[in-house]
Order: sequence, then structure tokens, then C-alpha cells
Amino acid sequence: MTACAEQLGKASIPLVSVVIPTFNRAEMLRTAVRSVQAQTWPNVEIIIVDDGSTDNTDRVVRSLSCSLGNVRFVRQPHRGHGASRNAGLEMARGEWVLFLDDDDLLEPRCIETLLDAALSSNSPVVACRAIAFETPPAVTDPSQLRAGEPMVTTWHLFGVDLPAMVTIDELALRPLFQTAAALFRRQVLEEVEGFDEHLPGAEDYDCWFKILAVTGPFPLIEASLVWVRIHPHQTSAALFMMSEATHQVLSRVVSRHPTLEEQPEFRRRMARLCRENAYAALQRGDGKAAARWCTEGLRWSRREWKLWIYGALARIPTVFPHLVRWKHPVRTHGTMASSRPTSPKRSPGDDPGM
Repeated sequence: MTACAEQLGKASIPLVSVVIPTFNRAEMLRTAVRSVQAQTWPNVEIIIVDDGSTDNTDRVVRSLSCSLGNVRFVRQPHRGHGASRNAGLEMARGEWVLFLDDDDLLEPRCIETLLDAALSSNSPVVACRAIAFETPPAVTDPSQLRAGEPMVTTWHLFGVDLPAMVTIDELALRPLFQTAAALFRRQVLEEVEGFDEHLPGAEDYDCWFKILAVTGPFPLIEASLVWVRIHPHQTSAALFMMSEATHQVLSRVVSRHPTLEEQPEFRRRMARLCRENAYAALQRGDGKAAARWCTEGLRWSRREWKLWIYGALARIPTVFPHLVRWKHPVRTHGTMASSRPTSPKRSPGDDPGM
């Protein structure tokens, strides 16, 4: 039994529900489940939501549920991340809930550390940092990643200079934590009615803003407890869909918190999102959409010089796709970054609080 569990007493150890939506990633799902099974926290249930997979996910999930006593699953038609997470939330029995993507991994002390931080701060939500990694499929375990396996590239997701508390103002400027890097009281998630199933992406980002409106600021601890797998072959179409969704989410936020419009950094971020969306429209030859995005972006910042160029090119949109060769970036909620590390390599074991 862990130190945190011993302090609570055996009879009052909270149940934590880990919800894992999955779609056509049977083998990665196995490793995600394995990382949950390795948790030091003694009272965990795993809920797998198969979002209409067409590979052998169904067979893998049934095998896991038979061999592991704490796994439950549900299969549904393909409806996306938001609907899958909501389905898992409805099944959750735990007082606390963590959402793990099927291609990511938890450090063994992830749940214990997050729950200890939540209880000690009396907060209904607590988040931590995450390490992004690019790796061959053969490397599937956090211990291999910590050991510095060859061909593994790691870096801090969202950088190293992060605030100690998550606030609406800070979150509006950039994403601060990954989906799996947060633990929530189930009651709070139910109060905000979970995830918006109609958004084309960034539904988790939207949910965090709704939660902040209810709970106020919550802690972001320094420990890095989640490994986030980066897929270098992600399509530009999917990346730009996320950019549009992020713009939609932030437009909602600024309508409820108009003081954000006064912040130069926020205005620059909105202009950059509009620039990315204008670029995407030009890529598909949609000059009218590109012009609309340029007009919107220049409303936020007239210094975003590429918007002026894209606005001019919008008049001849069929030419643009031949002018630029798109290089796939890594995107996290509307933030583009090189696929190479942009901050010092660091293992979760090096962080305080581990």
C-alpha cells in the first residue's frame, strides 16, 4: 500500500477510474493498459471505450477484460473523442477520473502523485507536466523511455516554463497540460456535462475552460508523469482541423471573458490561428475562406504579415498549392512546433515530486 493510501486508511482509499477511448490502435492500447496496471495506487478501474474500431481492437479488449479483473469496456459506432470520453465517464464508478489516450503511457506513480496533490491542496482538479516522445513501435514501456533507448527522442510538451496554477488567462495563451496529465473529481466533470461532442477537435481544451469557470484556478505540479506519443506522419488536414477547433474554442472563451481581448499575447495567438486557417484554405484552393480568415486575423493583429500575403493570394487560390511544399508540424491545440526537441531532454524521474 502506498504512503498516501496508508494515511487515508484502507477503508477509505478512493477509486480512480481511468477512461481509455480507442480507435484502431489495438497494440498501442495494450501498452496503455499495461501502464495503468503498473500504477502504485491500489484502487483503479479501467474503462475502455472502443469507438467503432475496424482492426482487431475488439478481440484485444475482450482479452484484456477477461484476463484483468479491473477492466470494463463498451463498444460504440465511431463518434469521436468527445463522445468516447463521455461514454466512459457515464460508466465510471470512481470518485476521481483520468482520461488516457490509447497511444500514451502513465508513469507508475502518476495516479498516486496526482491524487496526493489534489487531496493535500483540497482541489477537485490537479494537473502535471508531460514528456513527448517519438519512438519506434518496439519501445512501449516508460522504463525503456527513462533508460534512454536508442532512436527515442524526448522533450517537454508545452515547454518547461509553466505556471504553478492553471488559470483561464494562462490557458488561453497556450495549452498547459495533456489530456492524460490531469485528475478530476467525477462530480466536476458531470457538473460541466463532460465534453462537447460537436467540436471537430480540441474538445478537451474546451472542457478545461468549462471546469475552470466552475472550480477556479487549480494546481499544475512540476512532476512529469505522462508520456505522450508524437506521430510524425499525422496529416496536415487533421492538424488544420485542430487549428479551426482551437479558434472556435477560444472564440467561445473570449465571449465569456472579454478582458482577454485586451491582452497582446492573446491577440497574437488568435491572429496566428487565423493565419494557419487561411493557409489551410489556400492549400485546398478555397480563396473565399482564406480571405475570411485573413480579415479575421488582421482584426486581432495587423502585424501578422503573412496574413497580408495570404489575403493577396486568396485572389488567385489555385496558384498557392504549387508555391509551397507543406512540412508536417507537430500540433497541440493550435500550437505548431518543430518535431525536434525545443527544450532540454528530461526524464520524469528527474522531476521534483516523483
